[in-house]
Amino acid sequence: MAYCTNCGSQFFEGTRFCPNCGAPAVAQSAAPSSGYVQPAQVPYPDYAPQPQPVPYAETPAEGVSGGKRKATAVLLAFFFGPFAWLYTYKKDSTRFWAAVAIGLVWNVFDIAMRFDQGIITIGYIAAPAVWLWAFITSIARSSEWYSHY
Repeated sequence: MAYCTNCGSQFFEGTRFCPNCGAPAVAQSAAPSSGYVQPAQVPYPDYAPQPQPVPYAETPAEGVSGGKRKATAVLLAFFFGPFAWLYTYKKDSTRFWAAVAIGLVWNVFDIAMRFDQGIITIGYIAAPAVWLWAFITSIARSSEWYSHY
């Protein structure tokens, strides 16, 4: 180790400038002769031990009591219609698959009647009806229903 001739701080040999004051480094193998005494190293104070991590399952998020949220279900129903029932699939699987069946049926009728002009196909009626069904179902349920899901 070498010492700075300007401020007396210690640095590694081969360093071109003092890391403390920036003066050009002139390596001296002994302490500087200016009477500077290197201060004694003071150990860090004893810090309190860090808390141990707790497994994920034992720490619920703040403000969340578990379950699902009604606002999420309503937004999903608004944007995705019957696909919002996948959010609560355990209790809404029958509704979801009924909507899928209705979708398949209206597509078959739509293809069969596609060439008839002037006839409103069943798809134009069934699609908004299924979307409204999902949207109204999500709005009608209470927040408690979702939180106890």
